[in-house]
Amino acid sequence: MVKVAVVVPVYNVKNYIKECLNSLVNQSLKDILIIVVNDGSTDNSLKIIQEYANKDKRIIIIDKQHNTGYGDTMNIGIARAINEGAEYIAFMDPDDYIALDGYEKLYNTAKENEIDVLRANITSIIPQDDGTFAFFKNDALRMVPEFYNKVLKISDYKQLFMMNSNCGGLFKASFIKEYNIKHNTTPGAAYQDIGFWFQSYCWSKRFYFLDDRYYFYRRERAGSSEAGKKDKNIIFKEYEFIREFLIKNNLFYKFRLPYFSAKYRSLYWYFHILRKEDRREFVCKISDDFIENINNNLLTLEEAKAISNYLFMIITNPEEFLREKESEDKLKNHSPLVVPK
Repeated sequence: MVKVAVVVPVYNVKNYIKECLNSLVNQSLKDILIIVVNDGSTDNSLKIIQEYANKDKRIIIIDKQHNTGYGDTMNIGIARAINEGAEYIAFMDPDDYIALDGYEKLYNTAKENEIDVLRANITSIIPQDDGTFAFFKNDALRMVPEFYNKVLKISDYKQLFMMNSNCGGLFKASFIKEYNIKHNTTPGAAYQDIGFWFQSYCWSKRFYFLDDRYYFYRRERAGSSEAGKKDKNIIFKEYEFIREFLIKNNLFYKFRLPYFSAKYRSLYWYFHILRKEDRREFVCKISDDFIENINNNLLTLEEAKAISNYLFMIITNPEEFLREKESEDKLKNHSPLVVPK
């Protein structure tokens, strides 16, 4: 049995894939499988991967030839990991990398505690306008540090649903198989990792959050042109997928508030990567969406305010919210070293 199978979805990442693969083939944990799923790359990514596979038999390449999206790519990789007899499954984005002892440390923790889902802190790599990078240490449980380093049944601690990521941790393969946890595969959709972690949190009975960090996550630059080109309905589509999962499994009312809270946080984050000219339309859509849920008695205005004062403002006065965020942006961009004329 392979201890850890790492699924790496690849699409046009020739500038980053070597750093990613170098961190994997040189792991101190040697009993790993590296499943690289090429999602129809049109650059040099596949050739680079093949060069690595020729030197390391632990690398399995699945070449899809045609681009079908992140969700389908991940599901193919997960199915292969299960078929190969992996004990635990890890996910790594192809522009990220991990410390060389990362998977050994994560595996030992998961194995010793018989964990379904293991999460750990990560380090974000943030591109700067001058071409350099800043490194930010994300302490995911900084508000509730008492939940670090212990086995939890996450349904008893729903506030942990705020810790949303699939990378930087491990999932027990038998757990994924038992509950048939899969990514959303709607054509054209994105951010399909959200639905996967939400399902795994709902089903997990032995959840563990490690306070160490091994994974380096490369973040998209806020306000970038790529962010502005994306379909503004992407996040809404993903949360409709989650909603259908909850209803189908009679879990909606059990996880109703974590669902709306996670949805708001995703939408609020997405707001900040949009171009400023797209923000008003997006905020109005958020407002309409939550008002509809309130009118259908699925959420109360008081509960929305408990989730966030900003959410309450978006629902009741979206223009006020936009004005406040614009003021915040001006403060952030103002340099005290420049004296206005």
